[in-house]
Amino acid sequence: MQPVLVVVFACMLATVSATSDPYHNVQPELPFMFSPADNATFLGGISEQENTTKYWRELSVGVLQEKLTITKKKGVAKNLILFLGDGMSLATLAAARIYLGQLKKEAGENTFLSFEKFPYTGLAKTYCADSQVADSACSATAYLTGVKGNIYTVGVTASVGLRDWRNMKNESYHTTSILKWAQDAGKGTGIISTSRITDASPAATYAHSAYRLWQTDLDIKNDTDYRATNATGVKDIASQLMENSPGTGFKVILGGGRDAFLPNTEKHDPSMTGSRGDGKNLIQTWKKSKENMKKSASYITNRDQLLGLDVNKTDYVLGLFQPGNMDYHKLSNKAQQPTLAEMTELAIKMLQKEAKGFVLFVEGGRIDVAHHENKAHLALDETVELHKAVERAVSMTDEEETLIV
Repeated sequence: MQPVLVVVFACMLATVSATSDPYHNVQPELPFMFSPADNATFLGGISEQENTTKYWRELSVGVLQEKLTITKKKGVAKNLILFLGDGMSLATLAAARIYLGQLKKEAGENTFLSFEKFPYTGLAKTYCADSQVADSACSATAYLTGVKGNIYTVGVTASVGLRDWRNMKNESYHTTSILKWAQDAGKGTGIISTSRITDASPAATYAHSAYRLWQTDLDIKNDTDYRATNATGVKDIASQLMENSPGTGFKVILGGGRDAFLPNTEKHDPSMTGSRGDGKNLIQTWKKSKENMKKSASYITNRDQLLGLDVNKTDYVLGLFQPGNMDYHKLSNKAQQPTLAEMTELAIKMLQKEAKGFVLFVEGGRIDVAHHENKAHLALDETVELHKAVERAVSMTDEEETLIV
């Protein structure tokens, strides 16, 4: 009965309030606002020009004229860079642009993130074949392969259900990512993520899995769900990256998740071992494969190595900068961990050597994680880091031959 009493009480209060104020429904009480004096000192306050009609008229005309001068490029792009802000909702964008402006000691609302200045904007509906609310796995499968799958599945059609390891092994149910198409066309390819490089979004570029969390052999072996019982002959996501096409063809792999590539009997820093139970050292597998190809390959684990890499003497680069997800930018050791913009710059320099062009996937993956953890400040900071990475990419490429999405 208590919920009913609460509702009735709330309705009574609303009735009293509405009766005492005839304009209650059309003129609600305004939230706290700064006084003019406060505005003068708050992050620079309102500029003098914003007080004039002329400023707003000229601003509007300027934007309109800029849009009218845009000409559609009807040619075929030589290069493609696909940026993804995982968890970056419209509300996150609004808050992040304000945050960016405030970092510059401005009010913030009139600030633009780098990609908000792009000439075209689009929205897409997101859902899985079997779920109204999408996750990163089925949505990545959709935008990277053009096929919708079931929730928590990666790189497979809806014929493969969650943990359906039997159908997962049926290659006719595997989808093909745009990076595989690029390789088939002779283009260079690369992936970047501030999450684990085996996480759902980057995994959809190369893997086919009935469960996004089957990132190592032990993830499959220790899965107690009845659907995973007796799963045999199933290759984990990390193994697929290092042993199968198109992962073996990636010229650039940068992100977190080092422990998924190393055995749990081997330490990869003074205090941590890998997380594999099959004894595989997939980093050595990667090195050996490039050696067999007679290619120059560099494995790097920190910022100094990334900044010091000679791209003209390197054919392939593998950078795994943390055992798990990369640290939040704001909380990271800036001397040890590269930024998303720095990783993007290295990748572009590596791939610009490709005569037939390249396709690069870049994920700001920690926006989503920060939201899950209710760490709004970190989510906004991660969004600003994505803004910087896009800005860096724009400055390094020619829009006549490079499409940035």
